[in-house]
Amino acid sequence: RATLFHATSAAAESETTVASLRNVIEELRQENESLNTKMSEDRDGFAKDRSKHNEALTAAEKEAQMWKMKYEENEEEIRKLKLDKASAETQLDQMKTRMSKLEKRLDESNQSSSSKSSILPGMPTVTPKSSDLGVINAFGANDVTYE
Repeated sequence: RATLFHATSAAAESETTVASLRNVIEELRQENESLNTKMSEDRDGFAKDRSKHNEALTAAEKEAQMWKMKYEENEEEIRKLKLDKASAETQLDQMKTRMSKLEKRLDESNQSSSSKSSILPGMPTVTPKSSDLGVINAFGANDVTYE
């Protein structure tokens, strides 16, 4: 009887252990499934985040390219304006020089015409209109009137 009792007791204990192990295995399986589901959801979330970040990066790169092009256009415009300014300054300097030379010639002409008119009566004298001083016609000469 003791052996039978011992065998029955061992079998019952073994069944309890097996049932307990089955419960533990089932809990572990459920926890494993739960963790796999959570990892899958996290992976999907990370993929969506990565996609959003890539879209934002692409938009930022396009905007940066647009600003770079505007910057280059503005730089080109500034360069052209500087060239135009330098050209206008050069032209102004040339016109000032011409004006100075013309005024000098006019003074010399007035001085010589007053001395010539006393020497050569009846010769025409050159008298520019005051409004014509510094004005150059299409042929590069001053507009003057003869008396």
